[in-house]
Amino acid sequence: MKIFPLFAVLALGCTGPKESGTSDDSATTNDDSSGGDDSSPGDVKPKVKSVDTLDCTTQQSANDVWSFTVSVDDPQGAETVRTGTVEVQVSGTTLADYTLACRDGMCIGSWRSDYDGIDCTYEGRATLVITVEDEDGNQSAPFEKET
Repeated sequence: MKIFPLFAVLALGCTGPKESGTSDDSATTNDDSSGGDDSSPGDVKPKVKSVDTLDCTTQQSANDVWSFTVSVDDPQGAETVRTGTVEVQVSGTTLADYTLACRDGMCIGSWRSDYDGIDCTYEGRATLVITVEDEDGNQSAPFEKET
């Protein structure tokens, strides 16, 4: 038994014969075997989907503490998003930036007013600008959330 002829028959059955005299090569350009992950740069970037929680609480030992969770996704799988950053801005001026910890499609972050002076009085006045990065170094577009 020869394996090569069987493989050739299966390969033809999958792609189909090309009609002679046509220049349409759609049988090769419309192949969706990539699972929707095209090679264009816009399709490999992770995405911040939403800010799920955003709270500022006053704690006896830490004064005001902001904490938040963010839902993220990535064409290669949400689990590939490893890190992120959040900038706290007021009127376009960055007051501070922090690193996010990400795992399984969620990122968490927090900061204490003891370190940066951004306390609960900034609620409604500050904007969070969030970006995330996957394990391949692809970075999301900035995602803005008003406090």
